[in-house]
Amino acid sequence: MKQLAICSVLCAAVCAAHTIARAGACARAGWSPKVLTPKQLVIPRDGGLLVGAVMGFGSGSTRSGNPSLTNWHLHRGGRIVRLRHKVLAPGLTVYRPRKRVIGIWWLTPRKNKRSLRFGGRAGRSMAAPTVKKVETYMSTWKNFRGYTQHSQHVDARITGAAPKGAIGVIVYKRFDHKWVPMLFRRVPNVQAQQRGARNIGLYSSPGRCSGVVPGLQIPVDGHTVQLRWVDQFGRLSKASNMVKVTRR
Repeated sequence: MKQLAICSVLCAAVCAAHTIARAGACARAGWSPKVLTPKQLVIPRDGGLLVGAVMGFGSGSTRSGNPSLTNWHLHRGGRIVRLRHKVLAPGLTVYRPRKRVIGIWWLTPRKNKRSLRFGGRAGRSMAAPTVKKVETYMSTWKNFRGYTQHSQHVDARITGAAPKGAIGVIVYKRFDHKWVPMLFRRVPNVQAQQRGARNIGLYSSPGRCSGVVPGLQIPVDGHTVQLRWVDQFGRLSKASNMVKVTRR
């Protein structure tokens, strides 16, 4: 009887320790595609449907591959139009119909419940961003348990307001005589419309239960980079001046 009581106490202690350990565990996260083109806008001839990757915790999320790639296509009545895609950056893809379409079409599969309107005029090419500098630095902070944590950051100093419709920037690095996309960063609307020189955060280390989109590359000290604006239809601006990443 005494042995049984001791066993019960030990089992309870083990279960309690397991529960405490599990309390700090993160849910299984992945990445899912999300349409970034606003619903109310008409998609122009030279644009498309911009799709980005967002972190999710459902069964539809993925941990590998490019999370912005989907098997969506357009349909209206009995007609189906396939979409061709172009990967703009890790976790960012633009989809365009394989043939010209006008009017309202629906995305398939139907669970998206999203209509798209095509037929807008082609837009003017966006001006390139003017980049003063790109810096990388570390910050130190305390987590909820009181432990010291370190985070990596990359900021760009840009002058002038973003072109109309721009929703973010893509960072490219020079590799094997080509400009390769490293990462995409959304820029808040208020920050995008500021006209003076200001800092735009290009990268920050993810939190404990977060992660980085597959394929993302972090600019480091010594990299030569360029930036381009990307608008809500997946159109790119001209490339910025070349800038060497420095350490703050």
